[in-house]
Amino acid sequence: MILIEFIIFGIALIIFTIFDFKINAVPSVFLTASLLIALAINPSNLVFGVLALLFGLLLYEFGYFSGMADLKITVMIGFLISNIYVLFAFFLAIMIYGILFKLIYKQKYKEKKECPFILVFLLTYLTIFIPTYII
Repeated sequence: MILIEFIIFGIALIIFTIFDFKINAVPSVFLTASLLIALAINPSNLVFGVLALLFGLLLYEFGYFSGMADLKITVMIGFLISNIYVLFAFFLAIMIYGILFKLIYKQKYKEKKECPFILVFLLTYLTIFIPTYII
């Protein structure tokens, strides 16, 4: 992935995170467009997107995250990954950041409020792609 893609999708994730915190939803048209753009830019990464979809469906079924937005973002980031090791780092980072964020969020909001999980994807995205540009 080139730097301009990294910046564009990073900005998109920041906007999605703001939507998630403010209105607890992200318009599906933005998510679907981002997903399709990621696939159009990197069609050779289709396998990684499908693996991310399967991983996302597994997490969705077990209640790890609750919305289709989370699933679409998982697939979008999967389309941006071009290395199996980075894909596994992505999966691991989602699990670690997700558990930590949910613990902190549940501690702060005692009531059963839905957790705005897109922040976890933003942190994961930055964690797996920033080292690519530093090294």
